[in-house]
Amino acid sequence: MFQNNNGAIIKRLAKSSLRANKRRNIMTIVTIALAVALMMAIALIPIEIKQQQKNDEEGTAQAVFLNVPENSINKLKSSPDIEWAGEQYSVGSLKEKNYTLTVAYCDQAVLKASKLSLQGKLPQKSDEILVEPSFLSQIGSKAKIGDTLSLNLGDGVKKEKRITGIIDQQSNDTGKYVALVSKA
Repeated sequence: MFQNNNGAIIKRLAKSSLRANKRRNIMTIVTIALAVALMMAIALIPIEIKQQQKNDEEGTAQAVFLNVPENSINKLKSSPDIEWAGEQYSVGSLKEKNYTLTVAYCDQAVLKASKLSLQGKLPQKSDEILVEPSFLSQIGSKAKIGDTLSLNLGDGVKKEKRITGIIDQQSNDTGKYVALVSKA
């Protein structure tokens, strides 16, 4: 029987084919690489979204209780099953022509969870207050930390309050402001 040794001819034909179609081969490799990158991106986007949601929810309140007695609040704060507990309640509000001021109390844990930063400190005494700089602008005051303001906090009576802190809040001025007071 006949046996032909075609190996050398096949190698020569393959090399000449690769040389002749060099551009096509490079485009094929680039196309495959881009397809792999696209598939990886599509696979990783849902994972990134879940991680971002987890990061956003970390440290936020998972339950809110209203009208809780003081001894129950202390039990919640000292419970080993609860990561953190904070206090917040509305003291009052004042609606004027151009703005609404909500007066509230919150402790350090709630302030931290709200991701608001503050200059100064939280009010400790009954004559102290923490305000937003945009509120000070709204009422035409150039007061700063340590200065005293005469304010109606929703009860119809103007009271002298010493500014102990400023809430650093990056938001549009919507005419709705928050002032924090002490628990005292």
